[in-house]
Amino acid sequence: MVINYIDIVNGFEAKRFNFDSGFNEIYSKENSRGKSTLLRILLHSLGYQIPATTGFKNFDKLVTKTEITRDNKNIIIERSGPNIKLTIDNQNFNYIVPTELSELHSMIYGIDDALILDNLLATYYIDQDKGWTLLNRGKIIGNNRFNIEDFITGLSEKDVSNIYLQIEQTETELKKYKFLLETAKYKKDLEHNDNFVQTTTEELKKLQKDKTLLLYQKNDIEKSIKDVEKIIETNSGFINWIEKMQLSIKTENGNPIKITRNNILNYEDNQTYLVARKRSLSLELTKVNNQILRIEKKLEDHNTLFDIRSIADEMDETIRNMNIDYHKINSIVNELAKKKKDLKKQLDEIFASNNHFLEDIFNDVKKYSKIFGIDNRIPNDIKFILTRKLKGFSGKVLNQLTFSFKLAYINQIKKKYNLNLPIIIDSLKNGELTDLATDDMLKVLQEDFSKHQIIIASVYKYDICKNLIIIKNYLLEE
Repeated sequence: MVINYIDIVNGFEAKRFNFDSGFNEIYSKENSRGKSTLLRILLHSLGYQIPATTGFKNFDKLVTKTEITRDNKNIIIERSGPNIKLTIDNQNFNYIVPTELSELHSMIYGIDDALILDNLLATYYIDQDKGWTLLNRGKIIGNNRFNIEDFITGLSEKDVSNIYLQIEQTETELKKYKFLLETAKYKKDLEHNDNFVQTTTEELKKLQKDKTLLLYQKNDIEKSIKDVEKIIETNSGFINWIEKMQLSIKTENGNPIKITRNNILNYEDNQTYLVARKRSLSLELTKVNNQILRIEKKLEDHNTLFDIRSIADEMDETIRNMNIDYHKINSIVNELAKKKKDLKKQLDEIFASNNHFLEDIFNDVKKYSKIFGIDNRIPNDIKFILTRKLKGFSGKVLNQLTFSFKLAYINQIKKKYNLNLPIIIDSLKNGELTDLATDDMLKVLQEDFSKHQIIIASVYKYDICKNLIIIKNYLLEE
């Protein structure tokens, strides 16, 4: 698979970036000129949800067109916001991402397995921020993640969905009981607190109850006033409309009589009644408001004599009255934690036993680690590929170990799907790597991945990169 070019349109600015099938370098003398932005837009154009950089803020406002070649087929990918048009052999396919991301990537990469597609980005892209420390689990960039168990499940086609489901259910239960355990601990602390003071009095309760009832009454009166006002306004509007229409009625002797508010029976009486009703309700509202003010004054006076319980105090009392058995909940938490640990161990055993994919990955990691001179840091156990313990790995060792894992993943994709993925690296030489270490990594790429397209972003020029994309001041500069 080779990325041939990408067209980027941002308003009135547009530019094409061409790539070679071999080694490519996106270069600028200084940082913050657009190297990482170009890589991110490239991934965005392939349908991924990628966080924008400071210069663009929102990639969805861009229009991109990317051409890739896979299996001697040219694939055109045109993206505008969430809408993507894919063209293969003059056939058009339309997708909306992220909803139809798996379907889109299946067409781009020629892979049908959803688990592999979900984890594919981490195999060939190394982000300058998180990419150099991600071995087998975690976020690659944005919300794009990688999980070694999912990746190997996809490769080996082993169904471990039931174990995953049990782990997920156990984790949910564990969260609940851990919360209850913390509450039970707090309850124990409260029970040893001898300074608890009951501050709510019957008088205070009665005042608060009376105020609540008056507030309900006030709300009903205000609603009634609004209803009366609406009727008065409606009646007035209706009679004005009738008078504007200049309607007449014919009497028994045939004489016409023009209809006005003065000759409509009971109109004025009704309006007078409604106005009087509104006045009566307003007086009643004033009375209720005065009663509320008097109660609020009493409550304020009460606060000078008694401490009013805060929300925290009320919460404490609620917790005191809860029937929580600390020892029983603690036992449940321990059981769930053990169950989760056993399930993950069971998962690791399934992967480790008779799984040639896991073994192949381990052998590749050992091979490249030996080239980098860090193989002595790796235990001779294929379960190391599933490790969750990264303590002891840092700096140059962690960077080169991460690189070894990535190359091993890429090899598995090549063997399983006959697909040579491009290798995209943001900032090959970061602050942790020496020139010699970087040279070793480039040498491995040159010798073992010569059939792969390599795209590197860096402020250091590498002679191995024959296609140099230079960014002087900003990305879309002509």
